[in-house]
Amino acid sequence: MTIKVTEKGQPFRISTGYDMSSSTGLSIKFTKPDGTTFTATQATTPAVTAPAVALTNDPELGNVSASTYFEYTTDGTEFDQAGTNWKACGTYTTAALSLEADEVTFTIGASCV
Repeated sequence: MTIKVTEKGQPFRISTGYDMSSSTGLSIKFTKPDGTTFTATQATTPAVTAPAVALTNDPELGNVSASTYFEYTTDGTEFDQAGTNWKACGTYTTAALSLEADEVTFTIGASCV
């Protein structure tokens, strides 16, 4: 399923393969097709999380262990451009280290409304 322009309540996820349960900071930097960026964090609304719930048969990620994926739920304002060249990169931080997930490219579909 593709997230559409202005859709609210859609989950966006990035799998990492590493345990993020002890994070002191999570963020996802999004780059729009026109090159502008915005960053969502644990402190923003909506917030970036690393859910302590495993995913089973997720349509995008398949089976993913708990606390090993970033999740951000759309608020309907941030994905304002349809296109295939959206990019996202998640960062996980603890007191001792900072890790970046692999950058992902994704599509935001045109709204049918």
